[in-house]
Amino acid sequence: MATKIQGPNADQIAFWNSEPGLKWVRYQERMDEVLAPVAAHLMDLARPAPGERVLDIGCGCGVTTLEAGRLVGREGHVTGVDVSEPMLALARKRKADGARPEFVLADAATARLGEIRYDLALSRFGVMFFSEPIAAFKNIRASLKPAGRLAFVCWQAMKASPWFAQPMQAVLRHVQPPEAPDPNAPGPFAFADPARVQGILEGAGFSDIAIKPATESIMLAGPGPDPLEDAVRFALDMGPASRLLENASDAQRNAVRAALNQALKPHVTAEGIFLDGAIWLVSARA
Repeated sequence: MATKIQGPNADQIAFWNSEPGLKWVRYQERMDEVLAPVAAHLMDLARPAPGERVLDIGCGCGVTTLEAGRLVGREGHVTGVDVSEPMLALARKRKADGARPEFVLADAATARLGEIRYDLALSRFGVMFFSEPIAAFKNIRASLKPAGRLAFVCWQAMKASPWFAQPMQAVLRHVQPPEAPDPNAPGPFAFADPARVQGILEGAGFSDIAIKPATESIMLAGPGPDPLEDAVRFALDMGPASRLLENASDAQRNAVRAALNQALKPHVTAEGIFLDGAIWLVSARA
């Protein structure tokens, strides 16, 4: 990839410009559908208004940027920022219905985010990957107008979300778990502790901080001829469980597949397979 790897988030930049970023591109339609309930929570929390200027942090393939653009209308302006070239390349191809979005390849933790001062910065799961989160949120705050709004969603602990935990448990029965990571290290669950999130935002100068829990039923597979097989394939190819299988043997993969079948079979319905996902809804003002 042509992305210049530098700064405190170099590892994350490299990660999202490699196979994980390409996977999100391949699964874009599926992931948009999977995370649609979360995106709806985000928009209800952020409430982009007609004519506003909005910054979408870690915008990925652009679905939340496009929705914010629809809500602010053609008199508004929306900028989506991400470190992943393949995801942004897809985002730029998607049709806008509202404000024409601007997509910028940059690290929101350190980059100058343009001369625009934004009314609102929002993010769907894009802010948990900063290696220096207080500094990153100071940089984001500097891009906001006085009393500008911040709104984002992040995951609660993995154990609170069967959508994550059940596939992971099936894998760990057959694959040696890695050394326990630092719970505050950049990653999907880095903001699982609301007290830590509160401290980060206070340290970055934000006020009126609110952190509220929400739980949504999240799709693993939709209706189809074999939702169970579809859910197992998806669980093995995406997310934390898939990374544990990168060096697994064929025997281990087959054992994990069988364990996943057994774990997910009770959840098959006429609509597909859905498991709960627990998130935090975080809002603040600059």
